Amino acid sequence: MSSLPSPLPSKPRTWRNKIVPVGIIIGLGYLDFISCYSLGYQEIYTHHSHGVAICLWVLAGICQVLLFIYWAVIYVKGPGSCPQTKPYDLHNSGDCQFDRPPPIFTCDEYGYPIWCNNCQSIKTTRASHMKTVSRCVPRVDHFCIWIGTVIGKNNYRPFIKFMLWFLVYFLIMLVFLVRYTPSNYHRGDPGINNNYIVLYIMCGLWILMLSGLLVSQLYYISKNMTTIDDLNIKKARMYHRRNPSKEDENHPKTEAHPDSGTRFVSVDKGDFRLVVQCSVNDLLYNFGPKKNWINVMVYDSSTYFSPDERLYSSGKFVEAILIFIVPLLDLFYTKQITNDSEPVSFGPEFLALLESKISRHRCYLPSYLSERPNAEEPKASESSST
Repeated sequence: MSSLPSPLPSKPRTWRNKIVPVGIIIGLGYLDFISCYSLGYQEIYTHHSHGVAICLWVLAGICQVLLFIYWAVIYVKGPGSCPQTKPYDLHNSGDCQFDRPPPIFTCDEYGYPIWCNNCQSIKTTRASHMKTVSRCVPRVDHFCIWIGTVIGKNNYRPFIKFMLWFLVYFLIMLVFLVRYTPSNYHRGDPGINNNYIVLYIMCGLWILMLSGLLVSQLYYISKNMTTIDDLNIKKARMYHRRNPSKEDENHPKTEAHPDSGTRFVSVDKGDFRLVVQCSVNDLLYNFGPKKNWINVMVYDSSTYFSPDERLYSSGKFVEAILIFIVPLLDLFYTKQITNDSEPVSFGPEFLALLESKISRHRCYLPSYLSERPNAEEPKASESSST
C-alpha cells in the first residue's frame, strides 16, 4: 500500500493558527467602534436620524452574532474524522482481519489502496491526514487561517454560511458609510473623519476577498470539488505545461509524478480487479450542479449519493437555497441520507468514462494479480500530512 502526498503544508504553524483568529476578533472590535460610534452615533444619531442609527446598530449586531455563532459551530462540529478501516481483502481470502474492498476505490498505480501510516488505516477517498487535528479528515477542503481550523465534511456548510454573513456585514457597513460620508465632509469639519478612511479600506479589502472566496466555493459546490481538488488541477496544468510529453494510458509510468494530476482507480470485475488511470480533471465525484448543491446544503455534504431521484427534486433544490439564505436554519436541519457510511460515490460521467476505458482495454491488472514489467511493489511510506 502506498501514500499520496498532501498538497497542503506539512508543518503546522500553531502560533499562527492562534494569533490570526485573535487578530480578526480584535479587528472586528475596532470596526465596531468605527461603525457604531464614529459613524452610527457621532454622525447619524447626532446629526441625522435616531431610527437610522438604531437600524445600523441592530443590523451590525445581528451580523456579528451570526458570525460568532457560525464560528463556534465550525469549531464544535469540527471537520469530521474517518473511521479506521482495516486493509482490504484484495485476494478474497475471507479473512476477518481484512475488510471487503468496495466496488471502486482510488489506489496507487499498482492497484493498492492508499494507506495512512499515522492512523494505521486505509485512507478513504478524498480524505487527508491533517496534523492540526491529528487524524484523517473526510472531504478535506482546506485549512482556514482566518478561522484557525480545518474545514472538512462536517463543518463545510457552516463555513459557507459564515462567509455569507461576514460578506453581508461589510456590505451593510459600506452602504451606510457611503450614504453619510458626504454630509460629514460638508459640515465644515477639517476633512472627513479619519476612521471613515480606515473603514473604507477594510470594507473594500474584505468585500473583495470574501466575495471571491464565496464565489469560488459556490463553483466548487457545483462541481463537487474541494479547494484541494482545484489546487491539484492547477498544479497538473503547470506540470504538463513544463513537461509536454504525452503518456500512454495503456502503459502508465511506474511512478506517477505527484504534480501530474494522474490518479488510479481499482474497479471490481467479479473474479478480478482492474486498475484504470484517470486524471484530476475528470471530476470523479461530480453528479451535476443541482444534485451537488442539494447534497451540501440539504444533506450536509454527505459522502453518499442516493439513487433515489426524489431526494434531489426541484423542491429539495428550493429547500437548499432557503438553507443557504436563511440564518441559522441549517443548525436545526439534520436530514441525512441513509447508508452515509458507504464508500464515496463516483459521479455517473466518471463511471461511464471508466467503462469506456475498460471496453477499449485501457486498463491493466493490479500488481498483486499480475506483475507488470519493470514495476516493483512500492513500500508503504509515511503520509505527507498537515
